[in-house]
Amino acid sequence: MRKGISPLVATIMLIAFTLVIGGILAAWVSQFTISQRTQVQRCTDARVILQRGSYNADAGNLTLVLNNYGNVDLTFVPIILQGGETSKLSDKIYVAAGSIVTYNLTEIEPTLEQVTVQSTDCEPPCYKCLGAQDLLLNTDIRGLR
Repeated sequence: MRKGISPLVATIMLIAFTLVIGGILAAWVSQFTISQRTQVQRCTDARVILQRGSYNADAGNLTLVLNNYGNVDLTFVPIILQGGETSKLSDKIYVAAGSIVTYNLTEIEPTLEQVTVQSTDCEPPCYKCLGAQDLLLNTDIRGLR
C-alpha cells in the first residue's frame, strides 16, 4: 500500500501557494498603478506652446521658440511633415518648467508643411497629455510661402 500526503496537508499547501501567488500579484498591481498615476499627473501638469517659427531658406534652418509654461521639465522631439512625409527627428529639445527656449533645426527643405513638438515624457495616446505637444503650420512659419 502506497502512502502519500494527507488531504489536510495537501489543502494547506494549496492555500499557501495561492496566498503567495496572490501576494506577488497584489504587489505588482500596486506598483503598476502608482507608476501610471504618477505619469498621468506629470503629463497633466505639462504645458507647451510653439510661440513662433522662422525659416532661413539660404541655410535651410528652421528656428523654433518653445515656451514651457507648465509645472514640469520636459524633453521634446520635433516631428516634421515635409513633402507629404512625416519624419521624427533625432533632435532632443530640453525645456525646463516655466522657461522659453530657442532651438534651430538644420537641413529643413522649403517643402515643410508643418512642424510638431511632442514630449518624450508624455507620448500619445493620452487624453491628458495634449498639453505636452503643439504644432505650427507652414502658414505660421515666417519665411515659408
